Amino acid sequence: MAATVVNYLGAFTGPYRNTLTAQWYSRCQDLGVPTTTPDFSLSGILSTPVELLDWACQGLPSDAVSVESALIATRGYRWPLLVDPQDQANRWIRTKEAKAGLVIIRDSDTALLRQVENAVRLGQPLLIEQLGEGSLPSGIESLLLRQIDKQAGRSVVRLGDHDVDYDPNFRLYMTTRLANPHYLPEAYIQVNLVNFTVTKEGLEDQLLAELVRCERPELEESRDSLVTSISSDKRQLLDLESKILRLLKESSGNMLDDETLIATLNSAKQTSGIIQSRVREAELTETQINQARDEFRSPPIAATRLWFVISDLEALDTMYQASLATFKSMYQHCIAAAPTAPTLEGRLQSLVLFMTSYVHRMVCRGLFDVHKQVFSFMVAAAAQRAAGQISSAEWDCLLRGGQAASAAGSSSSSRYSAATGRSGASSTASDLSPLTKPAWCSPAVWAGFMGLETALPGAFGGLCSAVAAAAPASSSSSSSSSEGVRDGWQQLLQPGSTVNDFVGGSSSSSSTVADGATTLCLLDRLIAAAGIGQQQQQQQQQQQQQQQREQQPDTGQQQQ
Repeated sequence: MAATVVNYLGAFTGPYRNTLTAQWYSRCQDLGVPTTTPDFSLSGILSTPVELLDWACQGLPSDAVSVESALIATRGYRWPLLVDPQDQANRWIRTKEAKAGLVIIRDSDTALLRQVENAVRLGQPLLIEQLGEGSLPSGIESLLLRQIDKQAGRSVVRLGDHDVDYDPNFRLYMTTRLANPHYLPEAYIQVNLVNFTVTKEGLEDQLLAELVRCERPELEESRDSLVTSISSDKRQLLDLESKILRLLKESSGNMLDDETLIATLNSAKQTSGIIQSRVREAELTETQINQARDEFRSPPIAATRLWFVISDLEALDTMYQASLATFKSMYQHCIAAAPTAPTLEGRLQSLVLFMTSYVHRMVCRGLFDVHKQVFSFMVAAAAQRAAGQISSAEWDCLLRGGQAASAAGSSSSSRYSAATGRSGASSTASDLSPLTKPAWCSPAVWAGFMGLETALPGAFGGLCSAVAAAAPASSSSSSSSSEGVRDGWQQLLQPGSTVNDFVGGSSSSSSTVADGATTLCLLDRLIAAAGIGQQQQQQQQQQQQQQQREQQPDTGQQQQ
């Protein structure tokens, strides 16, 4: 399973990787394939704690998805192509390979092939950054496919039109800033595509470190020093174990007669005990520091939520390209400029409010007017979804409609009741099937009513019954009765109208009917208000244009 993850799952997101590995594990059990544990962990199989600590010190985010992506990039047979829109992998590779003499070039460099030849010949790590879409750099196909030949005892690889000596210490990394790049099919055979997009957990930890470094610098400095010391101590333990195994392997005859070996083992035992006790104390101290750092977590959570809303703006217009570095600079400005408070809780609340207002104002400066309200709505909806005030079913109903949300299944009734304090009996399609569709209601509209009540029973419970009970007031399907129903809806939209105007002769007076009908009233009023607002804007524009046309002749006469 680890080999499969490394070779096939690099391009996918973390949740989808977990879904596929769970399906594979279940399939292995069905086929009787021996498995170890259902809690599959790629880092526990292909890495050591010492290596992970070293990577963390080199700037790799500590979340599980980023660690998996790093393992896929370093353990795969094919050279990695990292999808890195926020330059996280780029910075980590620069720090990781700096001591080995990393060579950095761009895909657009004219001397790319010559730089590749020098790195391959000398065994230096090579980073090709800012790759575009389409095809990979030309002339290095044999290097990407690792087509290494033997000539007179030498390892050679063909680059361009001639052969170059190949050093086994050579390593190749490629990165692209495109969030969703498209390559030719043969490119996926030549390279291992790895998704290194920032995750919520990783970004939240980075922003938490920034906040604690500003608010409690001594706390963050002690944590950094502890991480470094723990990494050094664990590496020393690993070196001791390797030394003991090497001495045992090289010893000949009776080991008890080898005084050098016995002295080395006694010294290693004492040193190992000291280091292990030191590591345990450091890990305990690190746990206490992490608990103190968690008190500052609410602003990083809100900032992470804002970042992902901003990154989603690209779906509105491709011009909206977000920069994580710029967002971090705004975050640091908010930490410095936010008002202080006598208590930590008050300080964090003021920081969240100030940061939300500041980021919203700065982002709106670069948006078209038509998209500013959309962005405001996305920010508010993201906050309410995180607080549980908007459930997944309610969000799906808003995006895809009641029928689609009810088809996907709904579990929002209990969450809605907990958030609003109201309760409603859940409805299913079979419960609503005995109801008769009113004559004035089209099949599509009736299906929409049923979908709303099925998907969101907490808010729209009893809606279909109320609509069906209103049918006797306009039992005829003639045009006059249809107009009467429309008049009833228009009357409902007027200020001062009540739910009874909508229900008509219905005997149902439950709170769920009132809540659902009131929600529909508000939605219709918002739509009507939006239409009136657009008409008023158009009238104002026409009046301004008329005034400009009237002023133009006067200006011409003055000039004459």
